[in-house]
Amino acid sequence: MTWSRFWRAAQESIHRARNGTGPTLIECQTELASFDDPLGHMQHYMTKRGAWDDGWKEQVVDQINAEIEEALQPL
Repeated sequence: MTWSRFWRAAQESIHRARNGTGPTLIECQTELASFDDPLGHMQHYMTKRGAWDDGWKEQVVDQINAEIEEALQPL
């Protein structure tokens, strides 16, 4: 299951729960080989919909790198 299909299923489940129609079980089957670049998947998904912004990607990558560097600092 791709992240976009999971997100869509989760949104539908949330909508049903908020409308009082009960719980939903979402079954996800994944393969370790499919866990490559999640940002790349998001970029592809958003580009197809005309919603991708390279400036936003730079901000996200910079933030992630800063968090990694901070986590690797000795206490």
